[in-house]
Amino acid sequence: MENLKQIYQKRFDNEIYFRQKMWKILCNNFFQKYVPKISIVLDIACGYCEFLNNINAKKKIIETIKEIRRALKKNGKLLILQPNIRYCYKDYWMFFDHITPIDDRALIEVLEINGFKIIECKSKFLPFTTKSRYPKSFFLLKIYLSIPILHKIFGQQSFIYAEKI
Repeated sequence: MENLKQIYQKRFDNEIYFRQKMWKILCNNFFQKYVPKISIVLDIACGYCEFLNNINAKKKIIETIKEIRRALKKNGKLLILQPNIRYCYKDYWMFFDHITPIDDRALIEVLEINGFKIIECKSKFLPFTTKSRYPKSFFLLKIYLSIPILHKIFGQQSFIYAEKI
């Protein structure tokens, strides 16, 4: 998409510090348990956490998943955090670059067809966006991550943990 850098700059410029610290908390308090310390990590488009929902064709999503599979070693793991259109359908379109809505079931289907085994799926994990009425608090984020029932209440993004087979 043209002007993606300008879109992200306008959207996130006043939140850079918050987002960096938020991701550090998410990594330390959640994602790290899925990544052994001796692992080699291939980070795909995590800068602004915008990726699959910006690909403008299902064929390209499949090509991307196939390329990820090719790059992973045998039994390599894939972690996906993605807006789940089932739960964020009202706000998904508030961002101009969101062009391909996907839910956890469709993503699981395409992963399994393309050589991945799903180890875990949280269809409702994190709230959809930091641009919401909810307070921005690192303390509340840590509490949120430690109380899974809150995920089912506020979650609008899915988390999928898969393994290359």
